[in-house]
Amino acid sequence: MCPHWAHLRRWNHHPPLCSHSTQPGPDGGTLGSMPGIAVTGSVHQPDRVRRKGARCHTRGVAALLLIRHAQAGTAPLDVDRPLTGHGTEQARAIGAWLAERGLVPDRVVVSPARRAVQTWAAAAEGLGSAEPVIDPRIYDNTFDAVLAAIRETPEEVRCLAVVGHNPSIGGLASELAPGVDGFPAGGVAVFELTGTVAALAPGAATLRDVHLPGR
Repeated sequence: MCPHWAHLRRWNHHPPLCSHSTQPGPDGGTLGSMPGIAVTGSVHQPDRVRRKGARCHTRGVAALLLIRHAQAGTAPLDVDRPLTGHGTEQARAIGAWLAERGLVPDRVVVSPARRAVQTWAAAAEGLGSAEPVIDPRIYDNTFDAVLAAIRETPEEVRCLAVVGHNPSIGGLASELAPGVDGFPAGGVAVFELTGTVAALAPGAATLRDVHLPGR
């Protein structure tokens, strides 16, 4: 477990809602500075399903998809940073990868940052996914804020996608699966859950697949 996150764990209660951050950019304005996802244990590769618009194919259990926005350019304000041309291709590759595995979320929570909104818009082309919900807490980019958003997921949702930023997306992935080290722009981690999405907790999620951009 990353020491940076050790003091931020709030698994035994529902954290309070966090207001939108006025601090500088959530992921520090860097491009490609984070290491790739390194899975130290074996990862189950789910059966591939290539039916366009198929619902989440996780053997009838709930799933959580953690997605970091694709590569972004610069802008005067961090929230306005757009995807680069390469980033748009990364985002489309996310959608193709999800469709290939039948991972079509029935709820999508997205940061209001332009790069995150554009990432899901490009990924969702042809997926037939639910309309995204813009949640400022994802841009707040803290462990507690992202966890609070996840824990408000309606009980009937079986597959939730969260499109956000480092360090919160990578930190949450590392908390759920200690074998995950780093989270690149355009990366995806797929977790199978033993309970509902809203009941997310340590020991209740198993890393089932990862998508690394360009691989």
